[in-house]
Amino acid sequence: MSHDTGRIGVVAEASSGAGAVEKARNLEPDVVIMDLAMPGMDGVQATRRISALDLETTQGASSRKPGPKVLSARERTVIELYAQGFSASEAAEEMFLSPKTVEGYIGRAKTKLGLRTRRDIVRFALETGLLRPEGTADPVRRRGKPVELLAGRSRQDSRRFPLTRR
Repeated sequence: MSHDTGRIGVVAEASSGAGAVEKARNLEPDVVIMDLAMPGMDGVQATRRISALDLETTQGASSRKPGPKVLSARERTVIELYAQGFSASEAAEEMFLSPKTVEGYIGRAKTKLGLRTRRDIVRFALETGLLRPEGTADPVRRRGKPVELLAGRSRQDSRRFPLTRR
């Protein structure tokens, strides 16, 4: 299907992650807009595979977003917990730190990564593999018990999105 809006032409649409990878391989588009929640292979996996296709990219070092390697070990742990739905107080209790210290780590990590909201953090964690959809990794254990992990919501929220971390 081809739509031309004057500035951007849509050359293909895919209903699954595997279909998106195949179309990207065949059509070599300039831009790919990916839904993260696709049937079969999810959008994160599909994006990784498309990136690995060795297509010519226009991503320069200046336009590439920083990855988890720019974070300290503590910032990374805090971001993982925060992305799972832990509040700053809950993450502080889990890490044996004060809530203010955890808030400081969250703020510094947001600055380093160019993120503003919890939603941005969850998206970053999913895209970089710090957080995985349920069923793709072993569940995290909290003090010996499995923990149901949440994406961007309070743990008391009734609308839950189970996730696990790497």
